[in-house]
Amino acid sequence: MKNKTILDRLKSGEIILHSDAGFAELGHVCKEKRQLIRKMNRATKDEEIQELWEKITGQKMAENSCVFTPFHTNYGGNIQLGEGVFINHNCSFLDLGGIRIDNEVMIGPNVCLSSEGHPIAPRQRQSMKTAPIHIKKNAWIGANACILAGVTVGQYSIVAAGAVVTKDVPDYVVVAGCPAKVIKSIPKE
Repeated sequence: MKNKTILDRLKSGEIILHSDAGFAELGHVCKEKRQLIRKMNRATKDEEIQELWEKITGQKMAENSCVFTPFHTNYGGNIQLGEGVFINHNCSFLDLGGIRIDNEVMIGPNVCLSSEGHPIAPRQRQSMKTAPIHIKKNAWIGANACILAGVTVGQYSIVAAGAVVTKDVPDYVVVAGCPAKVIKSIPKE
C-alpha cells in the first residue's frame, strides 16, 4: 500500500477517507486536468480536440471516434475509449474508478458515467469508493442516462433516455427507468 498513489488506491476500489493525506495530491492532479478540459471545450478544430483528449486521458483517440464538446471529467486518466465511438455533447465522466468504452458505442447528450460514490453507512459517508464501468461493443446509451459505479452494459444493448443504471445490463436488451430494468430483448442478427 505504501507505494501506491491515491489514484491507484481509488482505482483498486479502496475506500478512501476525505481526510486522507493523498487527497491533496488528487486535488492537484484534477486541477491540472481541469485546465486541459476547459481548453478542449473551447477548441474549434477536431485535431485540437483529439490532441487535448490524448493529454487528458493519456490515450490517442481513434480517427473514427468523436467526442462533441463540451465534455466534462474530473480526472480523465482512467478513461479507455475504443474505435468508432461517438460521445455527444455535455457528457460527464467521473472516472477515478475506471471507465472502459468498447468499439462502436454511441453515447447520447448529457449522459453521466460515474465510477465513483460514497459508502451507505453514515459514519463512512465522508469517504470515496469506486468501481469500474464497462460499456461493451455497440451499446447505445440514450440521452440523459446515468450509469453508476460497478456497472457493465452488455454488447448491443440499449440504455433508454433518462434511465438510471444501478446493476449490470445483459447483452442484447433494452433497459429503461429508475432504477433501470429490462423492458425488451433485441433480436440477434
